[in-house]
Amino acid sequence: MPESASYILAALQDDSDMVFFSGAQAAAAMNLTEVLDIYLKMFQGDLPDDYNSRLSAAINCLGKLGDKRAVTFLQRCADSAYWGTKVEAAQALLALGDASGWDLLEQALGDRDRDWVYYCRAGIARAVAESGDPRAVDLLLKVLETIDVDYECDAQLLEALIECLAEIGDPRSEEPIRKWQHYEFEDRDGLVEEALTKLEGRDVVPSR
Repeated sequence: MPESASYILAALQDDSDMVFFSGAQAAAAMNLTEVLDIYLKMFQGDLPDDYNSRLSAAINCLGKLGDKRAVTFLQRCADSAYWGTKVEAAQALLALGDASGWDLLEQALGDRDRDWVYYCRAGIARAVAESGDPRAVDLLLKVLETIDVDYECDAQLLEALIECLAEIGDPRSEEPIRKWQHYEFEDRDGLVEEALTKLEGRDVVPSR
């Protein structure tokens, strides 16, 4: 085992949550599947019923590793009593090609009333878009139609939805995206025009 991998595995045994988080990120980047056994041993008992930074880091790491052995553990996490853990597990499962948490992700994308959604709904939209699931476009368009930019988290989600739909390239996305041509994006001037260019395969006259 490379020396760097040994350092990462040691980080996952550290008492510091920050060191553990950094180790989980590095493990995912290196595709270090040996961490799976560490996670399974660490969380073999009852799962935390509130936010747990180590469990969150482990779930996100497992979704990026692509090791199908993690599916059973992630399905258990998706049954957690804590909503955030459930949704993170559903995202990780989707990344592994398991759509058993699809309904959870759909619910989370429509949920603007929980404190944590500001930080994760855009990420959920991207996970859905990258899944290759045939339901992805319909779900993203459905969420786009219900966007209410009076909610700050919806404004952030709007950018992700437009980007994701443009990347997928389904022509049904053109008109729903075009409706936002005159919306003043805080930091993304020209976002709609760029998206329409991708969808139409031609230059689009800027809206302003």
